[in-house]
Amino acid sequence: MNGKDEPIQPWSGKAGEPFRVFRNRLRLYLGNKTDKSGSSVTNYLDGNDMGGPLPTAPPLPGGAAAADLLRLRRVRANIAYSTILSSIGAPDIQLNLMNTYSANDAYEMWQHLQSMLYVRQQAPRRQPIG
Repeated sequence: MNGKDEPIQPWSGKAGEPFRVFRNRLRLYLGNKTDKSGSSVTNYLDGNDMGGPLPTAPPLPGGAAAADLLRLRRVRANIAYSTILSSIGAPDIQLNLMNTYSANDAYEMWQHLQSMLYVRQQAPRRQPIG
């Protein structure tokens, strides 16, 4: 099982570890979806694709190439949006996201999900010896 091209197990809607597992599988799956700009859908979700909102994202070039690369960015957004929504097994969350975000807002939708549901694992505290 390489996890790269396998279907994503539906996410139950639970926070913490179930979301972390879903997040990692989704990122692996979408990381293989690249286009001629060299950006993957995972890069899009991170904001680091060409034309992305982060300062570390490569800028869109000027001229005629910009229109084609902007179209590719919209395609990445559509793939991200549809893949995320189709991978959510909780109909109430799915419906809420569909009513709140459009495909053009897939980056914002993903950032919202992560901020609400991704609970970082803290390193266990070391017990004093003695």
